[in-house]
Amino acid sequence: MNIKIKLLALLFAACMSGLAQESGRFIYTKDGKPLAQKRALVIQCSKGYAAPPDNKIVAKLCECQVNLLDRRYTLKEIKHYEKIYKGNGLWQLMADDTLLQRLMKECINVDGNVLMLSIPEYRKSFVTKCMDNLKSSSDKPLNDTLTAIFCNCAADILEQRKITLEKFDDLSNPSSLLYNEVAYRCGSPYLEASDFAKDWKASNAKDIVGPAVDSVQIISINGMHKIKIRIGNELRIWMIDSGASDLLISEDYAKTLKEKGFLSERDFIGEGQYLLADNRSISCKRYKIDNVQIGTSS
Repeated sequence: MNIKIKLLALLFAACMSGLAQESGRFIYTKDGKPLAQKRALVIQCSKGYAAPPDNKIVAKLCECQVNLLDRRYTLKEIKHYEKIYKGNGLWQLMADDTLLQRLMKECINVDGNVLMLSIPEYRKSFVTKCMDNLKSSSDKPLNDTLTAIFCNCAADILEQRKITLEKFDDLSNPSSLLYNEVAYRCGSPYLEASDFAKDWKASNAKDIVGPAVDSVQIISINGMHKIKIRIGNELRIWMIDSGASDLLISEDYAKTLKEKGFLSERDFIGEGQYLLADNRSISCKRYKIDNVQIGTSS
């Protein structure tokens, strides 16, 4: 939800000045200081989602998210963060507010599923932001043509799968089914055009087939081999590392497994040091997990 939080933070900050004695419903600080007009924030939020003014579902989503800011922070808190982060203070304050992030995600379900890719302007905006994010998130040289192909392909998959805003976070999770489907079907934007066919082509998307036997189906994405693994009823995609002694998972995924009862402190077996591919050494908690399924049983 970080993109949406940053969006609201920027809108919020933009409306913090020039309010004087204007009438209307305001967003207030916890100590009662008016900071922004709710209607202005809702309108700007809808524009940020590239939704037309008459889209009631997006307007309701934005109204829910904007209302969460009302009387949430003191003026002292806001000024403290602004002093430290120099213009990005409010965004950082909201990003650090884990409860706010969870509540904003719940806003998505306020009026059923929000199928943003069905809005033509949002799709165009999504592709543009996708290309910008790729350019800013890696030092690898990008091929502009392949970047456009990749982002339009990703938008096609989201639209075909009727992916809602609630599932957009899966795009940044390398273990999610959506992330790997996009990576596998859409290729790599970092390849030179002459190398495109060597690493990936559209027909590869049909390659995952196999006889009805207990075999493990493997996909190769940008030189990495991955398989499906299920823990309890949680299905994820993992990279095969023949030199790895353990299965590494994120803290967020460990929390999910604990919440669903597939992992508990009873399974804790100590801590270990792990050497990553970039030669960084990290310390991780180690657990023994039952009910890990690979192959047709998953």
